[in-house]
Amino acid sequence: MKTREELKIAIQKHLLELEKLEQNPYALAEKYVLREKAIGRLCYEAEETLSAVDLRHLKKALQIDGHRWRAYKSRFVRYPPEKD
Repeated sequence: MKTREELKIAIQKHLLELEKLEQNPYALAEKYVLREKAIGRLCYEAEETLSAVDLRHLKKALQIDGHRWRAYKSRFVRYPPEKD
């Protein structure tokens, strides 16, 4: 189980990678979707492990509004993990 700070750092890392992919016209769309999917997984993890107050603080620290938060979560749901 990750702490709020660990989740924040992990999500920030993926958001930075998304920014880099957005700036690269040759970036593969697949890589972009995988980053969004990873953020969505972390959003679900945050909701399952953090209190409501910590979750609000996390969203505020990341500057992610509710709409964007749900969009990341929907990427994770839309593209579920592959089965072994």
